[in-house]
Amino acid sequence: MSQHSDSTRPTDLQDTLGAFEPARQAQLEHLLDALDAAPDDLAAVPSDDDAWADLAARLDGPSARRPPAPASQPDRAPQPQARTRRRLAWASSAVLALLLAVGLGWWQQPVEVYAPAGERLLVDLPDGSVLHLNSDSRIAYQRGFRSLLGGPADLRQVTLTGEAFFEVQPGTRPFVVDTEHARVTVLGTQFNVRARADAASPETRVTLTEGRVRVTAQGAEADAVVLAAPNDAAVVRPAMGVTAAAGEAAHAQAWRTGGFVHVDTPVSAILADIERSFDLTIQADDPALLASVMSVLYLGEADAASILHDVCLAQGCQYRPSNRGFTVFMPTDTTQTP
Repeated sequence: MSQHSDSTRPTDLQDTLGAFEPARQAQLEHLLDALDAAPDDLAAVPSDDDAWADLAARLDGPSARRPPAPASQPDRAPQPQARTRRRLAWASSAVLALLLAVGLGWWQQPVEVYAPAGERLLVDLPDGSVLHLNSDSRIAYQRGFRSLLGGPADLRQVTLTGEAFFEVQPGTRPFVVDTEHARVTVLGTQFNVRARADAASPETRVTLTEGRVRVTAQGAEADAVVLAAPNDAAVVRPAMGVTAAAGEAAHAQAWRTGGFVHVDTPVSAILADIERSFDLTIQADDPALLASVMSVLYLGEADAASILHDVCLAQGCQYRPSNRGFTVFMPTDTTQTP
């Protein structure tokens, strides 16, 4: 419980305290109470004049000297107003230190952006680069692309989980995209990165639209694939490193305009992508169906029912609406044997 009511403190100090959250305000109130409870005898603390005199004695020159007090002012003990000013100065210093600590903690927290299932986001990065973030995807980067101490970082570094299309502004610092298994290094280009952690066979796939990028596996910087022409692609798989792959930029970034493209992909992965793209649930339990591999090609805007119709047409399955999405199942054979 505070020993002093707020009304006994200067108005500007009350306003300063009121600007803080309750927890911070309680800490500062406790500090002020401790200062108010300190004994009035401050003889152990040198006066301002004594401190200046001591400093002048240590420095060989008159420039550090403080002008002497007028002769008409006799020496006297510190007055209550002087003690109040000192306490206010100490409290202000404590507030400043607290603000610096809070600000440093805020600065050191990376910026995170998440696109929920069924949504796509356009994200402006600190260097003027732009990325398109696909559904159920997350990026993180250091605030301002600066170091923890506030200076420019060596890299413009982004960590990606999910899928994003990057339009990178040229710059003197390399632009780096890190995924769980891969690192993509560029200086100015456009490319798509897909790194779904929930895939049956986790991989990072990079497809170039324009410019030039270098793709490596995490921890294996010497083994690299350089993409230098539109539609070039590379795939990074755990324990297998990086390899060049066939690519098609229009297919890789069709999701940006509502399209839906999968080439030679297991049905399980196609259904999972329908779920995240349209924020719904698909129930499918047939192992043979889920393991089947097929292609789906929608370069224009697609909807979930149309995609499921194509999947079932190719796989001989059926689907029906459910409470949260769809149920996909194999039809029961009702043919009677004669």
